[in-house]
Amino acid sequence: MGDVGGWSTIESDEGVFTSLIETLGVQNVQFEELISLDADTIRSLGSVYGVIFLFKWTREAAGARAEAPIDGTYDETAAENNVFFAAQTIQNACGTQAILSVILNHDNPPKPLPAIPLGTELASFKDFTTGFPPELRGEALSNSEAIRTAHNTFAKSQYPPEETHFNLMAVVQDPRPRAREIGDAETLEREERKRAAWQWENTLRRWNFVGFIGEMMKGVAGAKERDGKYDEWVDAAKAETRKKIESRRGA
Repeated sequence: MGDVGGWSTIESDEGVFTSLIETLGVQNVQFEELISLDADTIRSLGSVYGVIFLFKWTREAAGARAEAPIDGTYDETAAENNVFFAAQTIQNACGTQAILSVILNHDNPPKPLPAIPLGTELASFKDFTTGFPPELRGEALSNSEAIRTAHNTFAKSQYPPEETHFNLMAVVQDPRPRAREIGDAETLEREERKRAAWQWENTLRRWNFVGFIGEMMKGVAGAKERDGKYDEWVDAAKAETRKKIESRRGA
């Protein structure tokens, strides 16, 4: 899907989601990809605020969707019981909406979970929408320039057909403050390496290299033409390709 109503599709990735909430001012929270939901795996993650399951939206799946959950009914009083829930009114923000549903319900959680510092932007958004019905909260979310801008920072440049169709992630407490507190150098080093890798990957995600590569090839081809070596260059490339094919056949 392209840009719908100003919201772009973003990749369902632990590094993307962690950077997204930090951009919005949330502290001491990160995302971890899950390959299992067994009790030992969940316990190994420390303080777990929630689990997010995302899958690729298709028109076929949407057409077959029931009006109510298969295994139950909607709780119409959830918002009245101090539970933040916003009805989704935009198609391209499923991940961001799921994230906020977890984050905004844990700024004052029951013990022993530590509270999530929301930051000024999300705290103001939650205060502003207090008392709103889910549909109006959804509209407020879809019209939040700050949240939309942070979301679109991680927009995908394209939709490869072989992409993963579902993703399961846990929302957990950032382990780095605790590691610093107890002097756990190994955990701190591992987590800092992870953050550095996420930062590098997110930097690459912000750029569409297809255009860059195309322009670079145009420049090289143009230089070869100006030097009168274009045909020689092409013939050499063809010869190298034939050599590689013959080598594979002989292997």
